[in-house]
Amino acid sequence: MKILFKTEGGFGFFPGLNNKLEIDTADLPEQEAENVLRMTAGLDLKNPAHEKQMPAMGADLKKYIIDITDGQTKSTWIIFDGQQDPAIQELLQYLKNKQKQMR
Repeated sequence: MKILFKTEGGFGFFPGLNNKLEIDTADLPEQEAENVLRMTAGLDLKNPAHEKQMPAMGADLKKYIIDITDGQTKSTWIIFDGQQDPAIQELLQYLKNKQKQMR
């Protein structure tokens, strides 16, 4: 599985601090790869249900773009700050932490 993670917008957005992150689970340590697969297992990759329009309020919210490719299936998730789904929050926090490590 391959994941491309990008951050856009937000108050005080600095592109240099928000480089895109590319992850291939085949390149991760076994335990970490299993964790990523577990986090994405509950997501319907064919129907990214959490793809939402920008909320009416909060033009300074960060927008997160997650492209997930698993075999022949590719989906793009667009998520704004404040997403309440626990499964999405867990994956988003993992990706944000990983992005910080790569700076």
